[in-house]
Amino acid sequence: MNLSFNFVDSRVVNGLRVKQAREQALLTQAGLAKAVSVSQPMIAHIEQGLKQSSPELAEKIAIATDVKREFLFRPSGPALPLGSMLFRARADVTAREFAQTHAIATNVFEMFLHLAGRFELPPVTLKPICGPPEHAAVLTREMMGLDKSSPVPHLMRAFEKAGGVLLSLLQLQGREAFAVWEASRPIVGIGPSTCGDRLRFSMAHEIGHLILYNAPTAMVQAEKEAHGFAAELLAPREAIARDLSGLLTFEKLGRLKRKWGISMAAILYRAKELHLVSQRNHDRLIIELAHFRTQEPPEFNVPLEKPRGLRQMAEVLFGSSSQAENLADELALSKDFVQDVLARYASDEDIAASNRKRKVINIQSGRKRRHRADVVGDSATTGGKR
Repeated sequence: MNLSFNFVDSRVVNGLRVKQAREQALLTQAGLAKAVSVSQPMIAHIEQGLKQSSPELAEKIAIATDVKREFLFRPSGPALPLGSMLFRARADVTAREFAQTHAIATNVFEMFLHLAGRFELPPVTLKPICGPPEHAAVLTREMMGLDKSSPVPHLMRAFEKAGGVLLSLLQLQGREAFAVWEASRPIVGIGPSTCGDRLRFSMAHEIGHLILYNAPTAMVQAEKEAHGFAAELLAPREAIARDLSGLLTFEKLGRLKRKWGISMAAILYRAKELHLVSQRNHDRLIIELAHFRTQEPPEFNVPLEKPRGLRQMAEVLFGSSSQAENLADELALSKDFVQDVLARYASDEDIAASNRKRKVINIQSGRKRRHRADVVGDSATTGGKR
């Protein structure tokens, strides 16, 4: 993945890094100015590159925004295009919170690119499709190497294997995910979740945005069609119809939730959509589910998925014990921030404990740019460079 970075003189404070640190700290220009005892116009001029910060002021800015001082002197890195992010957020998310999400996502994206420059990433097999959402979902399964009717065992790793980039973000109040194409790669950013089925549906929803919408469109319609895409991607019509035959009970909804990895409410909605449940049966189940509006019965919980790619590259390059420290030093990020990010990705131990039949990307480093390696449970070509 090659991106042209906007480099600046690394001997002086980079105003774009000051802005990034400020936005990640959820500070306004006025708020940062007050914290470091300067005027708001001074902060604005530094961010715009019109004035240069003194070493003492740079130290104060670093402390106020909780970043390393060296971070403010780093050349500008890649920035995810703000305007093309498709956020699934509450209406009350403020512009400042939106800017924070963008700043954090940009830092994680830069971590990914910093590591990926030493590896041959999987080729992108996904591409936008014109057509009905359900048909696009069928074709997407094919592009992701999935069969037409089975449950998807691990959606995130299937997306990574298809050349997608997953940015697992820190706690972001009111936001779930975003999707964007950048440098010809599909990118999905996801926030933390305690609900495995909701996380999978959010992920499938964002893949729908990537596949269905390569150009701006009406958001209400986009959300509706991405929802239909997600339902078909995770629970194909013909396959789940067979499971929904006969009387639909609360316990049966729970069993199907564990099988398909989507919520009981989503399965009931699918049954109604496919005209496979009577109105009386549907209404009875709605009443039962109403008692579990925020969390469905724990005995039917779906395991939380984690992406793998970023942490796997870090483990290959730095080992399991020192990856956070080395990566933090190379990017002038705080060790705590890097550790928090890496913890949201699957480790070697997580993979060893998971179902070994799942197909997982296995990135290996090597001396040559094109080095052949196997994908666990499949064969493909990846490689790396030092």
